[in-house]
Amino acid sequence: DTASGGVTKVAILETGLGGRYDAVTAAPAEICAITRIDLDHQEYLGSTLAGIAAEKAAIIRADSKVVVGEQTDDAMQVILARCSEVGVQPRLSTEMTASTKKAHSLPLVFLPESLGLAGRHQVENAKVAIVVAEGLKERFPISTQNIIDGLQKARNPGRLEWIGSFLLDGAHNIGGAKALRAYLDEYVDRSVTLVFGAMKDKDVDRVAEMLFPKAEKVVLTQPANSRAMTSEELVEAIPSEIDEDRLVRTRSVSEALTVAQEVSADDGIILIAGSLYLVGEARRILTQPS
Repeated sequence: DTASGGVTKVAILETGLGGRYDAVTAAPAEICAITRIDLDHQEYLGSTLAGIAAEKAAIIRADSKVVVGEQTDDAMQVILARCSEVGVQPRLSTEMTASTKKAHSLPLVFLPESLGLAGRHQVENAKVAIVVAEGLKERFPISTQNIIDGLQKARNPGRLEWIGSFLLDGAHNIGGAKALRAYLDEYVDRSVTLVFGAMKDKDVDRVAEMLFPKAEKVVLTQPANSRAMTSEELVEAIPSEIDEDRLVRTRSVSEALTVAQEVSADDGIILIAGSLYLVGEARRILTQPS
C-alpha cells in the first residue's frame, strides 16, 4: 500500500510447515507460489508426495493468483485439482521457456551460471520467480531488466555458499540432499570432508546415502539445538554399509570444524551440511572476526 509516506510495500511470506495449518495463511495472499514439493516433515504432512501436496495446496484461495513450479505427476495432479476446486487458473513455471523467447535476455537466466544462487535446481526456482514478478507488474513498475538483475544478484547465506574452502548447504531433507549431491557431482572435483549434523525428525539414512559417498571423512556433530541428534545417535541412524572408519564423532560444532580442518586434504574442501541449525552455527563461527 501507499499509506506509509507514499512508499509502496510488498510482503513475501514463506510457509514454515506445510500450508493448511501454517500461521502465514492468516495473511490474504494475492499471489501464491508453490515450488517443487519433496518429502519433509512427514510426521505432520503425510508420507507421500500427494499427501504433502494436499497440505501445501491448501494455501490456494479463490482470490489468489497461483504460480506452480515443476512437480512430480502425483503432486501436480493434487495442486491442479485444488485450483479447479476454487476456480483458479494457475500459471505453470514450465511455460517460461516458450513465453520468454522474445523477452530481452530472459532465457539467459535458465543457465545455472547466470544466476546469483548456485546449483542447477535454482533454474526451476528462477522460473517461478519470473512468473511471480510478471504477476507483480500489475502493482509495481517492474522491468525485464529488474528481473534479470534480481536473479543475478540474489544471495541466500547457507545455501551452496562458499566461505574460503568451506561449502555450506542446509541439505536437511531428501530434496535438499539431492540438489547438493547434483552440485557436488557437477562442480566439485576435490577431496571432500563432510561435517554433518541433523535434527531428530529428519530422514538421516536417506540423506546419508546421498552425501556420505562423496566424502573421504565424515565428521559427525551436534548443533546447539534441543532437537539435534548426538553423534552417537547419528551413527545408529546412518546406513550400516557406510564404513565407520571414515566417521569421526564430535560433541560441538566448533570442535567439528577444528577436527575437519585437521583431517581434510590440503587442497580439499570442507562441506557443512545436514541441518540449517548446523550451517547457521558454523557460519557464525567462520565469519566472526579473528
